[in-house]
Amino acid sequence: MPSREIDLETIEEWRELGFYYDVDRPQQRWILRGDRAGLLGFASRLRAYARNPKNALLSEHEHFGPYFYLTIITAEAAAISGDGWHGTLADFGRLAVMIEGNLQFSTQTEFRIGDEFAMGCGWTILFFVEQDGFDPSSADAGIVHRI
Repeated sequence: MPSREIDLETIEEWRELGFYYDVDRPQQRWILRGDRAGLLGFASRLRAYARNPKNALLSEHEHFGPYFYLTIITAEAAAISGDGWHGTLADFGRLAVMIEGNLQFSTQTEFRIGDEFAMGCGWTILFFVEQDGFDPSSADAGIVHRI
């Protein structure tokens, strides 16, 4: 079992990231949970990745969060899988716009992105929009039960 110090570091890493994520392999979906500011911050990170020419090489990637299993990977075509999200820099820029559009022009508390980003892959990204001030570490069941 992780030490209390590691749990506290993980809590801080979730808070710095601004949102919580998990992968649901049986349902073929990624789940992101955050307030508007946290999810917009993620869209901004996607946009920054897409604007960096160093990321144009195939297989370049970036890991997110305390566990690092959410990964965006430069690839020839857009795809969502249990290993991460794949695409060209333009695809990741387009994904950032989709996220921002859903957050800025709607009052919905959840939305999905799937085929509109990666046609036919069978996976989706489910976003839960929480109240302002949401603490993403509160969604990490492993930590919540230990602290």
